[in-house]
Amino acid sequence: MDDLIKESEKASHANARQLYSTTVSTTSITYNRGYYSLLYNLSSKMVKMYNYLFKLYVDEYGKQSASQSVAAIECFTYNIVKAVKLKQKDISFSSDSSRYTKIVLNGKLITNNVGHKATLQLVSLLEKEGLLSVTKGYKIENQYGVNSSSGYLSLTQDIVNIVEDNVDLHRLRIGTSRSVVVLRDDNSRDIEFTETKYTKEIINVLTRYNKMMDKHNVEYKGTKLDTGLARIFNKDFNSGGRLYATGGSYQTIPAQTRNLITIDGQDTAEVDIKGSHISILHTMVGSRLLRGYDPYDIPMDGVADYDVEKISFMLCSVDEQHNPFRNLVKVALLIMVNADSQAKATNAIKNKLNAQINNPVSIIEDLPIEELAMMRFYGLCNVNIKELFKRIKEKHSVISEYFFSGAGVWLQKMEGDIFTKVVDNCIDNDYPVLIIHDSVRGKVEHIKKIGGFIEQAWVEVVGDATNLALEYEF
Repeated sequence: MDDLIKESEKASHANARQLYSTTVSTTSITYNRGYYSLLYNLSSKMVKMYNYLFKLYVDEYGKQSASQSVAAIECFTYNIVKAVKLKQKDISFSSDSSRYTKIVLNGKLITNNVGHKATLQLVSLLEKEGLLSVTKGYKIENQYGVNSSSGYLSLTQDIVNIVEDNVDLHRLRIGTSRSVVVLRDDNSRDIEFTETKYTKEIINVLTRYNKMMDKHNVEYKGTKLDTGLARIFNKDFNSGGRLYATGGSYQTIPAQTRNLITIDGQDTAEVDIKGSHISILHTMVGSRLLRGYDPYDIPMDGVADYDVEKISFMLCSVDEQHNPFRNLVKVALLIMVNADSQAKATNAIKNKLNAQINNPVSIIEDLPIEELAMMRFYGLCNVNIKELFKRIKEKHSVISEYFFSGAGVWLQKMEGDIFTKVVDNCIDNDYPVLIIHDSVRGKVEHIKKIGGFIEQAWVEVVGDATNLALEYEF
């Protein structure tokens, strides 16, 4: 790696260092987009803005159509005003009609009069008026290979000015009904469920958390972040259950730039569970990991090679500790635990590699650092996935029975239980925190105590803290 760093000094990338100070551009809206809520709470202070949109709608589609579209216009008004209030220029939304006719709030079906057709007509109208620009699809790929697609609306300065002229933003308080416990079927549709003691406790904790965080100002590069949290389960309450931030929000900000997140204007730090799922599995089989053990350290020879030009670019422009092979091992290990077959795991890794490593430097060098940082495997070539799996199995032979078993779904449930307990303790101490799956970001002054909350919760859920290793980033 040292030799590659020397090679990187010879590389000609004039704008590489400047990327550290690049502000979030329209190409990286996935890190700060808003939340398109159908469960809105239209404030009386928004009436003038509602009247403005209602008149536009009448002029375009007629009084009868407008009178039948009141709920859609109210909902749209709320979401636009909320975005301006929170200084968010982008609003995520769905064009899927089923999202408008069946809204499940914490397991209960809510009757919703927000029309799908009326909403899309309003989007089209405001785009024609030059108040919005519309992108009908984007994809987010997270570190576990999960893709999601939706659309987003970008507010123009004209509509921002209109909102500011018609709404007293300083006196306005935003309120939204949130689902904090979500159960989804095989098609990722929210479904109803019967409340239990378990779900009731989660709803209580996360509702309290969201109310606490509403009192704190969380920003990234001057943009206010939506801090809402929800636990999302798959098919039943033994599968899934990780904590997800509303619309992705801060969870999609790469590790390299999360230190730019502030809470109440103060710097933040992060505490991370090292190899969370792997540590749980080793504990379950009675394996004791040595202090300083690195679950992702395997020999690279025969598994992959480095492309010197590409890795030198990443070392210079994105992260001087960029290690694409270790990143690949980490993601491959998680995929091996999550996938229910080796074929599915192989395809998942192939897809991620193809999406990340093939473009030449000249194609990607001007991308914002937020997007470059997501290219965690850039700089690798000649990857032998079969040999990669073999080396990982050798490294973790005592837990190999869990590979390609789909164990990830119940590991996520355990992890979600751990961090729900952590959140509960943070609420009791009024510690504003951000949950990033297996890590917590909070104010520097609180981070060591938050680490203590993680240790306590780990013991309660896993039962043995021998394999728990925490890493702090200040």
